[in-house]
Amino acid sequence: MVNQTPINPSQAQMMARLKLERQLRGGASWFYWIAGLSIINSILFILDISSTFVVGLGITQVIDGISAGIADLTEPGMMPMIRTIGLVINIVIAGGFVAFGILGSNRRKWAIIVGMVLYALDIIILIIAMDWLSILFHAIALVGLVSGLSACSKLEKLDAQSLVVPPERIAGIY
Repeated sequence: MVNQTPINPSQAQMMARLKLERQLRGGASWFYWIAGLSIINSILFILDISSTFVVGLGITQVIDGISAGIADLTEPGMMPMIRTIGLVINIVIAGGFVAFGILGSNRRKWAIIVGMVLYALDIIILIIAMDWLSILFHAIALVGLVSGLSACSKLEKLDAQSLVVPPERIAGIY
């Protein structure tokens, strides 16, 4: 027989808080995946490997295409530099998504929202390209991000509740 120790309210609240913290980090971690896979997609493109990850950003693929197009119009010696410039631009964009992940994990709700909006807008590129699988995975990632945002909001409410002192405790002080 298993000894079951009853959980007091403060333990239950702590467990709920830990679960929400885990949910928040899990939601915000989608930004790291988006950034990392976008950079990997760009590297694969530079290496002329046609495989890509569907969670990556469509905008970085557009930048890859533009840099390749410009490189094709210039002298052959300029191609590596132009493709490198495209990669640097993509790294800056991916860095923004890493920042959303870091800030989101630190309960900056605005960062989660801005990142979600930008990622949702990225779907427009995929619709134009008719990349249905990437659209589906963008939607799945957005659901994960919404889960993180929801946890962030719930944690804010828990924090606000813990700052409220019940009147009976105040009366006992005086």
